[in-house]
Amino acid sequence: MRLTVDKVQKLGIEPNQISPLSIPILATNLPAAAIAVAVVVVVKEILGGAGEAELKDLLFFTVHGIFKWFSNLSAGILKLNPDMDLGMSFKLGFWKFGENERRKMIGRIIDETTKEAAAVDPVEPAKVLEAAQQHGALLKLVLTTHHHWDHAGGNEKIKQLVPGIKVYGGSKDNVKGCTDAVDNGDKISLGADITILALHTPCHTKGHISYHVTSKEGEDPAVFTGDTLFIAGCGKFFEGTAEQMYQSLCVTLASLPKPTQVYCGHEYTVKNLQFALTVEPDNAKIQQKLSWAQQQRQAGLPTIPSTIEEEMETNPFIRVDLPEIQMVPVLVVFVLSTDLPTVPSR
Repeated sequence: MRLTVDKVQKLGIEPNQISPLSIPILATNLPAAAIAVAVVVVVKEILGGAGEAELKDLLFFTVHGIFKWFSNLSAGILKLNPDMDLGMSFKLGFWKFGENERRKMIGRIIDETTKEAAAVDPVEPAKVLEAAQQHGALLKLVLTTHHHWDHAGGNEKIKQLVPGIKVYGGSKDNVKGCTDAVDNGDKISLGADITILALHTPCHTKGHISYHVTSKEGEDPAVFTGDTLFIAGCGKFFEGTAEQMYQSLCVTLASLPKPTQVYCGHEYTVKNLQFALTVEPDNAKIQQKLSWAQQQRQAGLPTIPSTIEEEMETNPFIRVDLPEIQMVPVLVVFVLSTDLPTVPSR
């Protein structure tokens, strides 16, 4: 059985959102009995009193439904946690200052040979420069993931404080203070050892860029993902489509080497893992990581970075091609979740 156009519209999904990325889901193999009961009731109502036999047929769901439902539901249950000071001294890490309601992470990349440094989304320029001096580093570059104020809001000020500094941002994004626009595949050099590859990862914003960092010294690579990929989560769909998020997460970022360290823009890990566990309650990797993340946060320690390998084991957004994720009754539960509260742009 396929949902007809009128039935699709009753679900709040426009017909043009049914795409070749459509995913079939068996309504009789749901992950939890309680959800199955709710699905039977709601599907009967939506489909005009469908019988039990019809419910055994194949229902038609889409990647759009998966991402839209996941994004709305996970955003709706997010609550703010205290911030923390990472105090890291590695080549790749974060600068972190005091309390911040958005738990904003400011990425730090230092070439240890030349002590040249780059800052990712430095929204607190004066503090970033002070921290760079404490590390004996010279700030040369700013890498902006996207145009939202909590990522690009420090660009103009840092240009005043460091004359001639280069500020990179996506060519398709309206990044405040950008001096050098980048497109997918563009490379940026830092110091003697570091190469930074721009990856276009749209959806949260249309020109969002993730920055893939490699070193001649052979260290494990890293990727700064801004608000596209979070640890066990993904950003909200402000300017893009589910298909774009699918491409950004499941193709572009998932194709990076598994040991790649993932540095995202905000510390939302515990809540994201709690949500992931509702999608895959029997996933031992999620259970273990949630327990670890809770211990980290209780101790005032970060849960970032993760790795691409860990995300492919625990992040439902990057796992949507797997049968255990596709069994979630996406569009039906999406209907149930439409009244969830939203959170401000992050």
